[in-house]
Amino acid sequence: MAYENRKAGKCVLNQYEFEEDLKKVIGSSVLQPDRFNHLLGLSYLDCSLAETWIELLFDVEEWSKNPSGDVHGGVICSLFDTATGMGAVTLTQMDVTTTDLTVSFLKPFSGTQYVFRIDYTNVGRRMVRAMGKAYDRQSGKLCATAMSSFMVVGERSTALRV
Repeated sequence: MAYENRKAGKCVLNQYEFEEDLKKVIGSSVLQPDRFNHLLGLSYLDCSLAETWIELLFDVEEWSKNPSGDVHGGVICSLFDTATGMGAVTLTQMDVTTTDLTVSFLKPFSGTQYVFRIDYTNVGRRMVRAMGKAYDRQSGKLCATAMSSFMVVGERSTALRV
């Protein structure tokens, strides 16, 4: 079921608009090259407004690795937080802020590319809740899961209005 604007009683976006807006939100990090989202470098893979999920891709770079050569756990947490937040902004058309994030690490991130699949379990006027999974793109193995919540905090910021 598509996100509905409860005040207006109508759907805010159609599938095409959702996909295009998500791509723009992801791409907005280019406008801020010195900020963390740009460094993470997430890219668009797929999405469904009707089923409220998104898939983003992370290409591993040297800066993201821990001393063992795997992706650092803090980077993985940031990837879940950022990916989920980008989808939440697109779904609500509002600014959001993280209220909680829980990540479970299942396997080392020792590959070169990871797919972050985020399923939005609740998109409300005040809160957005999501569950995420990160897969090694080459092997298809599930490497980590996450649960997070976001609070809708107001009008979409200028940086995300692209």
